[in-house]
Amino acid sequence: MRIILIVWMLLVLSCCGTTAVKENNEVLYLGGFDGVWDGYFNGNVGNEYPFSSSEGKVVFRFEIAGSEAKVYAMRDGSYREVKPGKFKVIAHKTNAIIYAMDSAKDIYDETGYGGWVETWNFTLTHGTEGSLYGTFVRSVNNYLLPSAPVENETSGRFFYSYSGELFKVN
Repeated sequence: MRIILIVWMLLVLSCCGTTAVKENNEVLYLGGFDGVWDGYFNGNVGNEYPFSSSEGKVVFRFEIAGSEAKVYAMRDGSYREVKPGKFKVIAHKTNAIIYAMDSAKDIYDETGYGGWVETWNFTLTHGTEGSLYGTFVRSVNNYLLPSAPVENETSGRFFYSYSGELFKVN
């Protein structure tokens, strides 16, 4: 009977310890990333290696749930989802990456569309429990076009980059 009581007490104590560690980690890591986050990112002009730079600002909304995310950009006064169903989240302590990669066909179709690979990457870190600092980089490679501009042709590769702050709204 005494052994059963000791085993029971050890189990209870180990459960309590795990809960305390989890609660401390949530506080230490500033609450995680799940929820709805709104904010704007300014273009990072001057980092145009090798083909493009960004100007202006973009207003974003993230809806994050575990390893999935929906990303919205503000257009004409309302949010529109970007790349529906494509975004994933990887989080570690106070930092996270939200990313999506997709591509077109390997040949141009009848509309002249094809041959591109695109990556969107948001790198985030907590400022506080209710705010995130982040950078956004979009890279596009249209491998059916020249890598560098030739005469009047457009380059087949470009990057855009922005940085800013988001606030938790829900």
